[in-house]
Amino acid sequence: MLSPTNKTAGQGRREYENKREEVLQSLTSLVEIDLLRGGEPMEMEPLPQSDYRIIVSPGWERPWSRLHTFGIRELIPEVSVPLRQGELEPRLSIGMLLAGVYGRAHYEISIDYRLPPPDPPLSPDDSAWIDTMLRGRGLRE
Repeated sequence: MLSPTNKTAGQGRREYENKREEVLQSLTSLVEIDLLRGGEPMEMEPLPQSDYRIIVSPGWERPWSRLHTFGIRELIPEVSVPLRQGELEPRLSIGMLLAGVYGRAHYEISIDYRLPPPDPPLSPDDSAWIDTMLRGRGLRE
């Protein structure tokens, strides 16, 4: 799971890029989850135009990786997690996990949804969509 430190120029970014490269040069599988709109996305060719990305790179399928892209209006896709070649890959439902954490932590009480979203700004269309969603749930007037 990428952190702001991984996506911001500096030592944390360099350390993560080195570790990522080391994993990609081995037979170790990599699952990289980027749920941050801010910062510089990790290097890949071609770089997809999307809000969020999940890369699943089984060690035995390199140089190929599975790229899941999605936007703010879409559900987070369920992804397969590679364990060993030939084994059934368990499915990881990140969206359901995050929804469960959100519900148990009661973030709807502690987050002030009347404030604009953090940087980077949303597109006008996405901003209007979020406003409609929050109003519909009674989280914004």
